[in-house]
Amino acid sequence: MKKVRITEFEDWGECPWKWDYKWQRRLVRNDPSGSAIAPIVGSAIHFGMESGLTDREAVLSAARLYIQANHPEQTVAAETKLAVAVGNMPWDALSLLYPVTEQLISVTYGEYEVVGKPDLYGLLPTGQILVTDFKTTGSKGYQWSNKLQVESTYNLQLPFYAVLLADYYKTSDVFYQHIIVSTEKRGLAWVEEPKMIAPILEQTRGLMLEKARSVGSTTAPSEGWHCLYCPYRDIDEIRLTGGDWEYEIETNWHRRVDRQANVVINLEPEKGGENES
Repeated sequence: MKKVRITEFEDWGECPWKWDYKWQRRLVRNDPSGSAIAPIVGSAIHFGMESGLTDREAVLSAARLYIQANHPEQTVAAETKLAVAVGNMPWDALSLLYPVTEQLISVTYGEYEVVGKPDLYGLLPTGQILVTDFKTTGSKGYQWSNKLQVESTYNLQLPFYAVLLADYYKTSDVFYQHIIVSTEKRGLAWVEEPKMIAPILEQTRGLMLEKARSVGSTTAPSEGWHCLYCPYRDIDEIRLTGGDWEYEIETNWHRRVDRQANVVINLEPEKGGENES
């Protein structure tokens, strides 16, 4: 059986080499001092939520601990952005029963096991399931508006999470919603009106399985704007110029160990985790 994570889809689409470094070799740089601040802040916030925390102060405290432990050199630089982003998160808008934060969920589709880890999901007071994806951005003005449009229109990760939840809990009564918060300006956040997965459930499931089948199917790399921001750029530049890139990996990188390996589900279905599709 082939196990595929929904978060692999985008990396594979950008570059099979990036996918290989991240998901097959699971590489992490030994010295993270050169890491960009934006993904550090995002990872810190997700770490706070992964601890099962759903209030501002608790998430902020856990996020600070994450940065201090993993990126101590960025503690001062990240503090303001972290405080602004967490302060902008609209927890009051999420009246969820039995909230589940940053937990793995897995559904089997024939020969494929598709795995996802939504930022947050739970039951609305009306009984439907709502799954939410949080994004942070430093964009302002037109860039801010463009970020909202791109996330809500073209990012398929969240609809795929909605499909997983619908299939796991054997219900099409699932809504999905993007929430984007600024790391630069207090009070700047956008909460998308929840969308129902039911009208596009079959189409989205088909697309998700098509992407699952494509991952690992070819090794032809693509090149584009994303290469400039790739965390594995140093390795690839050595590989592309004929250098000893395996030595670079052995010297400056190590294998990532996942913090969470088990599926934990708080909303217990009568029977879940398998789908006939």
